[in-house]
Amino acid sequence: MLDYHMHTTVRDGKHSIDEMIEFAILKGLTEVGISEHWGLWPDDWEEYFGSEKYLGIEFKELKTKKIAPYSMRGSLHKYFLMLKDAKEKFKDQIIVKSGLEMDLYESNLDQSVDLVMTYKPDYIIGAIHALNGIGYHSFESLDNVTEDDYENILKAYIGFAKRGKFQILGHFEDYRSFNPMEDESRFYDLYEELICACKENDIAIEFNTSLLLYKYRIDPNLFWLKTCAKYEVPVIITSDAHNKYTIADKFDFTFTLLQQAGVKLTAKFTDCVMEKEEIDYKEALSFIFFWPLEKPWVI
Repeated sequence: MLDYHMHTTVRDGKHSIDEMIEFAILKGLTEVGISEHWGLWPDDWEEYFGSEKYLGIEFKELKTKKIAPYSMRGSLHKYFLMLKDAKEKFKDQIIVKSGLEMDLYESNLDQSVDLVMTYKPDYIIGAIHALNGIGYHSFESLDNVTEDDYENILKAYIGFAKRGKFQILGHFEDYRSFNPMEDESRFYDLYEELICACKENDIAIEFNTSLLLYKYRIDPNLFWLKTCAKYEVPVIITSDAHNKYTIADKFDFTFTLLQQAGVKLTAKFTDCVMEKEEIDYKEALSFIFFWPLEKPWVI
């Protein structure tokens, strides 16, 4: 059992790299990946963040430093050294993988990936955190996501997937989860195009269980999961944990959804190379996911 998406005190998590790994061991995971937020400030930033009026003092400072808003503030070099140390420290207890959750921006995608690859990560999660003024730079904007906004975000994800610069497609369903859509089938053609683009470029698709943790909405018909099954595209269940208590959270329920949709494949990554695996549902559904006794509700 593995969890490839988690954050630490290096950026916006509540616990250190060691604390996250130690708790993953306690939960019985056999493999874990740290994937801190990172990205370069995009040249076409207005397309993503909107008007200058939305940008506070922190954003203006980041713009000057060429650091994207959701990025770790320390150096990539130090971050990957920390992960190298963790791999060695815990090698007899759990497999530790080094990853990044990279912000996807059109103007500097190649530059960002080229820089990250010099540090030889095991995988990159590609995620859109802002587009056309909608995103996590302004949480109130997420309460106003329209069907047109979501369509534009899906089209942007398709464009990025076709460029094949990352290994895991990050939480593309996130934006539609904030508001109910009148007719989910409007997006089915885009889901299919996105999943086919992932298949062509050896990209696995993330099912991010933080949507369930925060009671957000997922596609009620599970169409995108069924499409992954149809085209044999691997699905990786991740927690997007920002604290140790939510590592592997809701995995048991999520595996039942994958099974219902007919998903057969998941994946692992080493040195950005995919290793496909058939999901052992007997093992996955019998895995004991527990709430710890101390403050499981801490976010």
